[in-house]
Amino acid sequence: MAREVFPTQEFKEQSKYFVFVHLDGDHQKDVVSQFGVQGYPTMIILNKDGKEIHRIVGYRPIDALLAEMNKARSMAG
Repeated sequence: MAREVFPTQEFKEQSKYFVFVHLDGDHQKDVVSQFGVQGYPTMIILNKDGKEIHRIVGYRPIDALLAEMNKARSMAG
């Protein structure tokens, strides 16, 4: 996704509503455990209070990922 999806204009437009943090699960096992990550890639979307509101596991083509991000935005309120 980092090479195919993230550089697209559509993703850049949608990402202005999010703060992205990239973690390396091989080196940050405590965070993997804390969030219960079971597969890669995993995108966990938290609200402003740090509560998980949506989780996206596995590769998604750009259209599906944007739909998931829109869903998360609507859940955030």
